[in-house]
Amino acid sequence: PPFADRESSRLGDLSLYRTAHQGPAAARNAGLRNVSADIVLFLGGDTLPATTLLERHRAIHVSAPEDQVACLGSVTWDTRLPPTPFMVWLEHGGPQNAYGEIAGTRWADIATYCYGSNLSLKRAVIERLGGFDATNFPSYGCEDADVGLRLKRLGVRLRYEPAAKVFHAHRHTVETFLTRQRSVGASTVILARLHPDSIEAPLALRRWYRVSRRLLYPLPLRWILTSFAYVAETRWILPRLYANVTGWAFTDGVQDGLRTPKECCG
Repeated sequence: PPFADRESSRLGDLSLYRTAHQGPAAARNAGLRNVSADIVLFLGGDTLPATTLLERHRAIHVSAPEDQVACLGSVTWDTRLPPTPFMVWLEHGGPQNAYGEIAGTRWADIATYCYGSNLSLKRAVIERLGGFDATNFPSYGCEDADVGLRLKRLGVRLRYEPAAKVFHAHRHTVETFLTRQRSVGASTVILARLHPDSIEAPLALRRWYRVSRRLLYPLPLRWILTSFAYVAETRWILPRLYANVTGWAFTDGVQDGLRTPKECCG
């Protein structure tokens, strides 16, 4: 393709591989099968790298060459979108990422902060792991969290390098993010079934969900608040409103996952 031809002449050995749409786990595994370098960098398909991205990731691995060290870079919105107040909340206090929790630290828990949108690690360790689990995670949601939990069992530590930055060029609306949260909720149940000693909360939501359904669903409250969120998203940052609306979508996804037979996960 023209893009690959143009960039190859500028950057050297650059190859572009196309795959059928089978979810991020399958796409990352396809990339992994076609690399020979000792260090592998995984990015989101809708992210744009800062000019120093590769340099900063490489510096971390040069300083820590052992297989048991991975590097997490930072992800922020592409200001050219520009971000709406709702998107600002997603990044600062919302469920998009939790970089605020590790700000100012050098090391982070890989089981909690394994974000596949800006993550580098030694090829040997991800191959030893068997790559991403495309069987249990055929669509978006928790495929990187699953890798993080498995990497932690191998003793891998996560170095956080905020200067290794990418810009997220994806405009989210309340509507698109509710769809995303429902998918994540269903995937979280799969994650809990695969790692029952590490992830238990989603399975405990069943009783809470039944109570909340009796209290809220017969009333127009959810519809009213969701409708108001559609109006507010481009005007105001309203953390409690957005947290409730996106939380309901996540809980719906959990229920979707709980209705799926356990035999699907293994």
